[in-house]
Amino acid sequence: MNKNIGFILSVLFGVVCFSAGTYYSWMNMEERYVKYTEKWDKISSDVEQFVEVSNPKTIRFYVSELREILDDMTTLSKVIEKGQEFDEALEMLYDGIVQLESEMEDVIGKDLENKETIELVNNHIKEVDVRVRSELQSVLNKELKQIDLKIIKQFDQIENELQTIKNLLSEIENSKIGKKIWKVKK
Repeated sequence: MNKNIGFILSVLFGVVCFSAGTYYSWMNMEERYVKYTEKWDKISSDVEQFVEVSNPKTIRFYVSELREILDDMTTLSKVIEKGQEFDEALEMLYDGIVQLESEMEDVIGKDLENKETIELVNNHIKEVDVRVRSELQSVLNKELKQIDLKIIKQFDQIENELQTIKNLLSEIENSKIGKKIWKVKK
């Protein structure tokens, strides 16, 4: 019996080990199956994409799209070059404007200086004009007074001479000859 129990236990132990090994192998195999399935799905997806990409129609489509992109890039490159030229032209224009503004400021500054100078000269002329008028008026007044004095002296002299002539005429009239001349005339 002991031999039988040993045998049964050995068989039972063998069956349990076989079952456990089979179960362990089955679990291991299932994990590997999942991994291989995931890899297969990825490979299958990649192959589908490759097949789609390697399709002549798809290749022609992508080539035409790439050509359009290259054409757009060429056009963009030309636009950028023109933009650089435009930028340089704008910069030159801006420099010209800055120079023109500077020259205008100089001209305006000089004009303002000229205006101030003209106003200063004008005010000076007005002052000189007032002084000259005053001095001229004074000189003219003196001259007028001198002329008036000369005229008065001449009138006085004429009056004196007339008085002398009247006196002479009176003397002649009262003289013997004068009395004879005036009697005849009367």
